[in-house]
Amino acid sequence: MLSRHNIRAPLSTTGSALDKATPNQWIDWTSNASELSMRGGTLETMMGEYTRKWLESEGLIPENYQPWEAPLA
Repeated sequence: MLSRHNIRAPLSTTGSALDKATPNQWIDWTSNASELSMRGGTLETMMGEYTRKWLESEGLIPENYQPWEAPLA
C-alpha cells in the first residue's frame, strides 16, 4: 500500500503556464505550492487509522502495537 500525495496545492503559481491556461480564476490555496493541504493531512490521518485497524483485525499486528517498542515475534 502506498499513499504519497493526497491533496496538495498545485506547483503552479501566478503567471505559470497552468495559471494562463484558463481565463477562470483558480481557487486560493491555504498552503504553499506543492504542500499538503489541511484536507490532505486529514485524509492521510484517516487512511493511517483505517490501515492500522485493518492490520489489527487481520491479526498482522497486535492491538496498539508500537513498532519502536519491540519487534514482532
